[in-house]
Amino acid sequence: MCNTKRINYFDTIKGVMILLVVLGHFIDMRTGSSKTFKSLFLFIYAFHMPMFFIISGYFHSHKNIANKVYFFLVTGVLTKLLIFFTRSFILREDASFSLFSENGTPWYMYAMAVFILLSYLLRTIDIRVVFAIGLIIGCFCGYDARLGDDFILSRIFVFFPFYSLGILIKEYIDPEKLGRGLLAKILSPAVILIWFASCFIFLDQIYLLRRFFTGRTPFINIPDPIYSQFGLPIRLGCYLLSALLCFAFLAITTNRKNFLTGVGSRSLQVYFWHRPILYILSHFGLHNICATVPGMAIYLFIALALGLILSLKIISYPTDALRKICIKNKHIPTQ
Repeated sequence: MCNTKRINYFDTIKGVMILLVVLGHFIDMRTGSSKTFKSLFLFIYAFHMPMFFIISGYFHSHKNIANKVYFFLVTGVLTKLLIFFTRSFILREDASFSLFSENGTPWYMYAMAVFILLSYLLRTIDIRVVFAIGLIIGCFCGYDARLGDDFILSRIFVFFPFYSLGILIKEYIDPEKLGRGLLAKILSPAVILIWFASCFIFLDQIYLLRRFFTGRTPFINIPDPIYSQFGLPIRLGCYLLSALLCFAFLAITTNRKNFLTGVGSRSLQVYFWHRPILYILSHFGLHNICATVPGMAIYLFIALALGLILSLKIISYPTDALRKICIKNKHIPTQ
């Protein structure tokens, strides 16, 4: 991964995904009162975090493991403290703090630390076997009602297959070549558009799939007997859908440098800062503008604008500083 085109290619897709992360968190604040936002939430959550883990797995190496694990753990703790400080001391909200349980933004950093370490410990095992076993565990873990936000165990089991899939892709597939064939150029946009349309047309029938895409909910806690009884095949179907959507986005992504390339190269700082700012904006009633269609459009525009602003170089602190301190090599990919 040393040529410029390849870096531009992955940074572009990361740029798209991190903007969707911000957009998804804004949307989640209003899904209770808007079917449109429910549809957009379902569309985005089917692939945006799986894509990040696939890309992270693609860049996985067995060098500097301890430093990278340390980096993500420290970044996760700081993100958690920043959110708690914002809600408790700035906004004066009744926010709780739990060191060993996480249902918000920091979960990604903790999961990355676990995936990096776990992939290193399993390095002598064929990655195809690791992926297959991870997929099986990810499907069956939903039957254990004890798994949830404590130690983010549910999300670790659910999302690890995507990280190992990224490692697998690195060995067998060049993602840049996915969209070169005529069939891929036609099918990839079609897959994305079909899923997008389905999220609106069949929303009432498939909205509970959000429980599968977020990876937090045991099957027994899903408020629909069909989803809880057939949790395993549904989760397997969600895995296939997420992977298909990720490959479709990889196939249509350009390897040319563009404004999204810069956004993607600084995606971690966007992830670090956006949640506290969203809490502040929500506290002062930003979500109230969603009462009208123009207000909803403005709300979504503000979300995207925030993502772009937070990707500016001048807001690189403290993530860049942490990377230099913990990893001592700013060129090692961390997201």
